Amino acid sequence: MNNLLRQFPANDQIYTTDFTVRYSEVNQFGIIKLQAIFDYLQQIAAAHANSLGFGMNDLYAKGMIWVLSKMSIKIMGSFSPEQQITACTYPSGVEKIFFRREFEIHDSQSGEVLLQASSYWLLLDAKKLRPLRRDVLAGLQLENPELPIFIPQFPPPSADLNEPEEIFEYPVRFSQMDINQHMNNAQYAAMAEDAIYEKLQQKFTFNEVNAAFLQAQKYPDRMVCSLAVNSDDYFSLKAVNCEKNNAAFNIFGKLKLF
Repeated sequence: MNNLLRQFPANDQIYTTDFTVRYSEVNQFGIIKLQAIFDYLQQIAAAHANSLGFGMNDLYAKGMIWVLSKMSIKIMGSFSPEQQITACTYPSGVEKIFFRREFEIHDSQSGEVLLQASSYWLLLDAKKLRPLRRDVLAGLQLENPELPIFIPQFPPPSADLNEPEEIFEYPVRFSQMDINQHMNNAQYAAMAEDAIYEKLQQKFTFNEVNAAFLQAQKYPDRMVCSLAVNSDDYFSLKAVNCEKNNAAFNIFGKLKLF
């Protein structure tokens, strides 16, 4: 599979950033942490938005904020400490109130594609937390129809899953809050990985991950996390806010067990 930069060498709409995989970003089995993947994606998304003039600081000045609503990820390769990787991203269109963005990560030396992802973002009024439509970003290129959409539709969870089992109660920590004053999306990924290991107690990695962030969680909220895994290694993790009794997030997809 050719990576984006080889397929579209002259396309200046593709924004790239190089990363070095750190030892702290892999787990005890030497497998990349899901939290690290989310960190890479949100970091390059923020950097690209900044370069286009609608980054976090630009929007704060206008009373607006970005929040991640949904993310779908397919992992095709492996990551290892000190590996040089290149992340690519670009906006891929607007669906009603959702701003779409695509991602790809490949090995900087071999060019092997390691990961592809599609995401949905909301642009919110910072005070009212209500979604804003695309006309507030008039003049910006929000579509790139010549470039691929990796996961055209946000998929549903597997239908063949048992009733989820409660795994643990999870308190939101102050250190998990981000500049938008709620639990950062990468922290949910870490919580999902913890819950899966808590249940399986064995080495695993992710082949597919789909995350829906349903309600912002803040310190000192508490969530109850419940997990279902079937014989084909599909999983679904749901979290409910203990005090408000509303759905906080859902992360589902397919595992690879060792």
